[in-house]
Amino acid sequence: MATNNLQRAVVLHAKPHRENTTICQLLTEQDGRVTAFFRRSKNQDDLTPFNLYLISAVHGQGDLFFIRQSELLKRMDTLTGNRLYSGFYINELIAKLLHQVLMPEQCIDWYLTCLSQLHDDNCELEPSLRNFELDLINELGLAPDYFHCAESNQALVDTRAYCFQPDLGWLPAEFAANRYQPVLTGEQIKAIGMRDWQKPAILKHTKLFMRWWLDNLLGGRPLKSRSLFKQNTKLKF
Repeated sequence: MATNNLQRAVVLHAKPHRENTTICQLLTEQDGRVTAFFRRSKNQDDLTPFNLYLISAVHGQGDLFFIRQSELLKRMDTLTGNRLYSGFYINELIAKLLHQVLMPEQCIDWYLTCLSQLHDDNCELEPSLRNFELDLINELGLAPDYFHCAESNQALVDTRAYCFQPDLGWLPAEFAANRYQPVLTGEQIKAIGMRDWQKPAILKHTKLFMRWWLDNLLGGRPLKSRSLFKQNTKLKF
């Protein structure tokens, strides 16, 4: 664990604890995802979700850290509407699923890439979110082979249907345990592996597939960020 080193950090979530003290969930470039206490001075602002900071933190008892120093590097808390809800979504996924970060510097970089895209009105939301979800799956060490059948180890056939088994990978569709299990064609699966979002149908099937998989990883825990989209018919997660 890093001790008292300056490192970049993004605030995923923050809540008041005691007077002038905040408990923060952070994504840092050296220590990964951590919980930290932040006590602000009289002339200092609270740490705010989405903003990028340079911090110095010391390891306390258990898994807790204490922030000794912070400096705002880049303000990124100006999201609004669906882009703000999307920001809540990616923060909540990290907070609930990413407990141990294997490559923290790389992790904060792909997080910041997604966050920057959310700020760019020229970037479509759904491709950015699908890329983020796939990056998260990779960081969790769960990425499957998107180009070969797990049963035969043969290349996926574009026109054939396959089902997904999280512990194995892609199997012929007849192996599906129930009707809720994702079934995609070989062409669609390979497009996911290449992150080719040119066809709207690929994005649609990828969203359904990722939602099913993430819900399984969450073990039934609901995502509060999804409720923000209930009244919006244009974008649902």
